[in-house]
Amino acid sequence: MQTQSLRKTIHGVLTESYMVYMVCLLAGIILDGFFKINFTNVGMQYLGLACMVLSPLLISWAQKASRKFKHVHSLREVTPHDFMYGPYKFLQSPTHMGIFLLSLGFSLVINSVALVLATFVAYLITHLIFIPTQQKLLKKKYGATYEAYLKKVRLSI
Repeated sequence: MQTQSLRKTIHGVLTESYMVYMVCLLAGIILDGFFKINFTNVGMQYLGLACMVLSPLLISWAQKASRKFKHVHSLREVTPHDFMYGPYKFLQSPTHMGIFLLSLGFSLVINSVALVLATFVAYLITHLIFIPTQQKLLKKKYGATYEAYLKKVRLSI
């Protein structure tokens, strides 16, 4: 039996992209210890709290939609419309957006500029490296159907 490299699977790419947020958050926490720069606006912490409450809902909604897609795919060939369940109707990578908002919210709640910067670094790495890799794998798997979906839905907010 031939094993496939984790990096060459969609779930492998997703796992690595989610780990980028963890590594960047840990780096941000360490940097925050050395360079303590805080926000002066308390409203930022309330915004962060809202992100921390809403982003898990977005992530859960995306995961539920993914399970529905998987079920449909097991029954028949997919169409571009089949990719548009739940938040996938609005965003190509809602789970990534949810993790970004959760990380940003945490950074704002604990009032850390270093963590906010680390969160944006993770966002950039994810969007420049991992999402294009994921899209390449999905294009290979679903072809023109997935490409038609990409033309209809935006990548991020």
